[in-house]
Amino acid sequence: MKKCYVIAAVGVVLVFLCLQVNGQVTKIPMKKRKVQFSTFPGVSTAGFESAEYTYNYSINLFSGMTAGSKYFAFALISNLGTRSSSGLQLAGLANVIGSQSYLHMTNGEVRELKDDQGTPSQKGIQIAGLLNMVRGESSGIQVTAGMNAVYRNSSGFHLSGLGNYAGDNMIGVQLGGLYNVTGKLVMGMQIGTLNKAGDRLSGLQLGVLNHAKHLEGKADHSMVQSFGVQIGIINHSRTNNGFQVGLINRARDMRGVQFGLINIFKPGPYNGANRYNGIPIGLLNFGSADSRLRISRSDILPLIAEYTTGNCHNCSFTKSRMPIDDRFYKTNQNILIAGYGFSATDPVKWAVGYGFQRVYYFKNSMSANDPKNMKYFFSPSVRFIHLNRQEKFDRTLSLLAQFQFEVGYRFSWFAVFAGANVNSYFYKDREPLELPNELARGPRHQVWPGYVFGVQF
Repeated sequence: MKKCYVIAAVGVVLVFLCLQVNGQVTKIPMKKRKVQFSTFPGVSTAGFESAEYTYNYSINLFSGMTAGSKYFAFALISNLGTRSSSGLQLAGLANVIGSQSYLHMTNGEVRELKDDQGTPSQKGIQIAGLLNMVRGESSGIQVTAGMNAVYRNSSGFHLSGLGNYAGDNMIGVQLGGLYNVTGKLVMGMQIGTLNKAGDRLSGLQLGVLNHAKHLEGKADHSMVQSFGVQIGIINHSRTNNGFQVGLINRARDMRGVQFGLINIFKPGPYNGANRYNGIPIGLLNFGSADSRLRISRSDILPLIAEYTTGNCHNCSFTKSRMPIDDRFYKTNQNILIAGYGFSATDPVKWAVGYGFQRVYYFKNSMSANDPKNMKYFFSPSVRFIHLNRQEKFDRTLSLLAQFQFEVGYRFSWFAVFAGANVNSYFYKDREPLELPNELARGPRHQVWPGYVFGVQF
């Protein structure tokens, strides 16, 4: 067992030693051979000139150095290539392409070497125990228990136990146990604990923590429409034109959709091309505009208190905030609902729920002092309410789903409203509600029309 550890340690030293030594090479002539057999770099059928050849097949007992392999390369420890490779590479420890790494070179020497040899690239499949590294372009498959790293653009499929890295753009799939990091554009998927797109995300991030500088979507107005989606515990983006789904969503310039427990956002300013702000859907929304407190009565609850948070959907940059090219001032409102029944004859003792409402206020003019602005309004909404029919909390199914439509009139500091709704009540292990206006009843389901009226502050 100790011998195995010694051999692995020697292999690691050889990998990095070869990276250092080859960093001092400025020009390597291009030659071709069919097969190489080697023990270590320099101990091979090509001797110390093995790095000057591209081989169809490279078989290395421990570690081998080539300019590149065309079809197949195998090593118990590492396959090292100075230029480009294709086909299948298998290594117990590491596959490295572009191993000259430009160490100890001036900028002029680096440019000269790149012009002479081109950018290192990988096309095919790399499978290694610890590391797959391409110091250039990669288009293919990388699989390792450790880390996959591509210094420039990457396309294809990358699977690692630890993490995946692409220095520029990534088109394809990154699947890492701990992290996936791309320096610029992600067009495809990142699946891991931590996912990061340094610039744009046009695809999917699925993980515990997701970050993207710019989440693409409909508001981009690009020639090719694309959407970015983040699904995770915490999602963060500077600009959100796509979708965020998580427990906590944060966006500095938000024109897309947030769906979560906590949404933190700053609406994007009106700029002519993007006239709409995004839609936050969640229990707690920070960055809200036009939040309201509402007190009302319905046909089954004598007292309902609601608090709404959300945003203005089409506000302009003007002093009045009235939309420039819309007839209505529109707001998206998330509704936290609490209800209470006073008397013993009330069928429902208390209730809690959530709803989402779109409010349309009539615009009369663009003037900030126009008293007729937002005087009248109407709003459709959906609500989901747990009806507790006893004082103690009841865990069994007792869910009221409502579609509600309201109209209202606004005074100087408050408004009054009234509306009608369609109620669909789902229950289990209980008697149905006794309702004079019931439309339909099933074994565990009731449907009836209802009403609501109240005041809004």
